[in-house]
Formats: sequence, C-alpha cells, structure tokens
Amino acid sequence: MKKIIALLMALCMVLALCACGQQAAPAVQEAPTQTETTEPAEAPAEVVEEEPAVEWPTDPVGYIVAFAAGGDNDIACRITADAISKKTGATTSVENITGGSGVVGRTELLTKEPDGTALLLDQLAAGPIAQVYMGNTTYDIDHPGTLICCVGNSATALCVTPNNDKGIQTFEDFVAYAKEHPGELNVATPGQFVFVHLAFIDIFNQLGIDCSFVPANGSAGAITETLGGHVDALAAPLGAIVQYFNSGDLICLGTTGETAFVEDPYIITRDKSIVNMDDWYTWYGIWGPEGMDPALVKSIAKVYEEVLTDDEVVDTLFNAGVQVTYLNVEEANAQLDNYRVKIYDSLVTGGAIEG
Repeated sequence: MKKIIALLMALCMVLALCACGQQAAPAVQEAPTQTETTEPAEAPAEVVEEEPAVEWPTDPVGYIVAFAAGGDNDIACRITADAISKKTGATTSVENITGGSGVVGRTELLTKEPDGTALLLDQLAAGPIAQVYMGNTTYDIDHPGTLICCVGNSATALCVTPNNDKGIQTFEDFVAYAKEHPGELNVATPGQFVFVHLAFIDIFNQLGIDCSFVPANGSAGAITETLGGHVDALAAPLGAIVQYFNSGDLICLGTTGETAFVEDPYIITRDKSIVNMDDWYTWYGIWGPEGMDPALVKSIAKVYEEVLTDDEVVDTLFNAGVQVTYLNVEEANAQLDNYRVKIYDSLVTGGAIEG
C-alpha cells in the first residue's frame, strides 16, 4: 500500500512540473518580440548631415568691377546685379575700381568681410592668375578670393575699323600685312596680360608674326583707341564689342571660338593648319572675399542659377555679347584650374615669365 501511495505522489509531482514548464515557455519567447515593437529607436540609423540654410543676399550688396565702366565686365555685372535686385528685393550697387589689369579691384575685394555683402564680377584670367604668376599681387595663386559661380562666357575677336589705313578687311589680310611689315601693326587690348592679350600672344606666336600690343584701361579704353585711329586693330571679348559690329563701326576679322554673335565667323583657333590650339573664351565669374562659408557660397550660386533662367535676363546679356552658360561652384573652380595651366604656358611663350 505504501508503494502505491509513493508512486501516486511521484506521478503528481511530474505532472506539476510539466504544467509549470508549459507556462514559462511563452514568457521567454515573447520578450524579444516586445522589445522589437516598443523600442525601434535603438536600431542603428543612417546619419545625414545637412548644411544649414543661409539666406542671401544681405541688403545692400555692393559689387566691384575691376575694369572701367562700359566694358564687358561692367556691362555683365550691372545686368546681373539688377536682376538679383529684382528677384530678391535687395539693394545692389556697382563700383568701378580700376588698375593693374584687375588687381586693384580684386585687392579691394579681399579687404571686405566674407558675408556676401561685397562681391566682384571678374574674368578667370588676369587678376586671379596671370598677374599672380608675374608677381604683381599681394595675394597668391591659391587665395585670389572665393570663386562662387560663372554667369557666362564670350569668345574673343580681332577686329579693325572698315576704313583703316592699312587696307585690312580679312584675317588673311592682317596676317599678310604683319608678315610684310614686322612690328608695324599695333593691337589694342583691354589690359596688360589680360586673357585677351594672352590669347593673341599665343596666336601670333604660332602664326610667326610680330605685332605690338597696346594695353588700355579695359575694353572701353581699347575700343576708344581703335575707333580714334590710334591703333591698327583691337583684340577684345565679343561681349564688349558686338554692338560695334552691328553698327558697322568695326569689322570682325576672326574669333577665338564658336559664337552666335557674328554671322559665319572665321574661327582662328579652328584652322589647325595655321594655329594649333584650343578655343579661348572669356569666362565671367562671381567672386567673394577669402574665407566665405561654403553654405553661403552655394546659396549665392543658387540665386544666380535661378536668375539666369529668366529669358529676359538671358536676352539682355546676349544682346550685350555675353552668352549665358552657368557654371556652379565646382564647375567654375575646375575651369579656373584649367586656365591656370593654359595661362602659365602662354606667359612663358610670350616671355612674360620664365618656364
């Protein structure tokens, strides 16, 4: 009897243990499910860093043009500054600070606060590159200011007055006269070793002709010298002289690249049997002082990009000889790097510096 009772007690204990095991199992299985549904924030998440929004322009915005009023830089600056003012409501002003082939105006810019209230419209050649290589600046090649974007470009043209006393009417006439009369032809340029000057140093060198360059105070000064009969020819960006072709005061002998401003132009740099070189375009850049906040730079560039989609602005610039071709921050700086090599080579060729 005692054995039967002991056996029954053992059986009851086994059944009780099984029941407890069945109740404990779900609690262990449910724990991770509860954690997954109530604490999803603990899972790793990708961190995305966003640049803070920067409003521009600050009112007012003062522009510097490093060349004389009436030239291509001045015209492009005033058109775009007016468009910026209309779009944003900001007050804009333009001041011409000339001298040193763009160096004086650029040096002034570098004294300003990098807050977007002082900007410069200037080319990518003389002030930021050529004059630096020649030792004519207080800034170095890597710190000519902050290049923000480019608003457009213009091919360069060689031209004469229709009634010039040398009888030159075509580019072939010009080359033939220069070869027959070495050193006699005087060619006005917008400045000493500005982009236009550098382009034709290279071109004339490859053509094997000897011409004298007469640097003037910007494109406007070079035009005055030419129309007044003080020089034989003019080399300048089309942006500064296209109106004189339309009026018949100047004849375009040839251009340094494709252009829509002249009907069926003779493109000097494309006749590889004569000149073996790439196109030379004047690029018009928007610059700020050194040390600008990258977010502010992109904000300014974005405003320019939007302004340059306006048909009225595009047409106004085109009529002034500037082909709208927007370059953002990265693209503009890549073009600047390309011109550093191109201009250095031309300065060496022209004997301005030693290679």
